[in-house]
Order: sequence, then C-alpha cells, then structure tokens
Amino acid sequence: MLYAVYVLTSYLRQTKLLRKKLYIIMLAGLPMKRFAILIIVTFLVVGCKTIHRDTRSLAIIELGYKDRTELVYLANDYGFLILWIDHQKPQFYLYNKPANKIQMTGSFSDFLSGLQAFPNGVKVDRIRGCGITEQGMPENYKEQLFQIIKDKKFYLTDIEDGNFTVCECETTYVRRFNTTNKSIQGTR
Repeated sequence: MLYAVYVLTSYLRQTKLLRKKLYIIMLAGLPMKRFAILIIVTFLVVGCKTIHRDTRSLAIIELGYKDRTELVYLANDYGFLILWIDHQKPQFYLYNKPANKIQMTGSFSDFLSGLQAFPNGVKVDRIRGCGITEQGMPENYKEQLFQIIKDKKFYLTDIEDGNFTVCECETTYVRRFNTTNKSIQGTR
C-alpha cells in the first residue's frame, strides 16, 4: 500500500496540473491514511486523462520464448539501437516516442542525420544487450556517433535511469519493430 502511495505521489508531483494542489494538501498535515485515500481519489478523478497523455509507450522489440512473448518498451522519449555484427550488413534503429515512430536504415549517414533531428539535451536510450552488439562498427564511425551525442548534449541513459539491457540469449525469436514501412524485422 505504501509503495502504491509513493508511486502515485511521485507521479502527481510531476504533473503540472496537480503540483500546487498536492503541495497544499501535503502542507495541511493530513494523516497518512486520509492522504493516501485523497491521492487515490485525485488520481482517479483528475489523473486518468493526464496519465494517458504522459505514459505513451512505444514497443520496440518483441522477444519470443518457448512459453511466452515479451515486449520491450522505450524508457524515454528518444533512443537508438545499432546492429553492426562483423561481416553483416549494419542496421540502425531510431526511436521517437513523441512522434510514435521507429525508423530503420542501413545507411550510417541517414542514421546520423536522424539522430541530429532529436532535440538538444534530451535523454536518449542507447539500447544494448548480450545479443545486440556494435562489434563490427569501425572506430571512426564510433567517433562520429559520439561527437553528435556530445554536440547535441544528449544524456545517454543507463540501468540506473530506468533503462535496461535486452537479453536475447534464451529467445526463440526476436522482432525489432519498424514503423517507417510498417514492417517488422525478425531474427532467428
């Protein structure tokens, strides 16, 4: 119960619409039980519309296992994934949650152009994992990538920021979504 109250209060504190009302209620010194009930009622009455808008989700990968499937969602509004395995044609994915768009390209210059289109200073998820590698990427390309990240002042997220590593080791199939041409890229 306390964890649910913590999650709701954390969300409501970030909601511009309810920020002032919430601080006034907290300052009033209500007992915890009344405060929790008030938060839940406020959440149900006012927060539903806001939550729908603020928690857009963008599924980027589907992992198939013997007994289930699992969707991987983008943690922040922007992200990228580089598949550049030795001796294979590279694939670059750009994730744009506000536009609900996933773009896949085989061109490094198109990938860099798409990355430069992201707003300055935003959090960007760099999707990686045990089966998702950049081992075939030449060093000069890595330098170009990190120069853009530096110039655009992107904040690359990590596990501590709510991002996670995608593990493909025990999957029976992997699908990487692509909204540019409405297709799904699959492996295995």
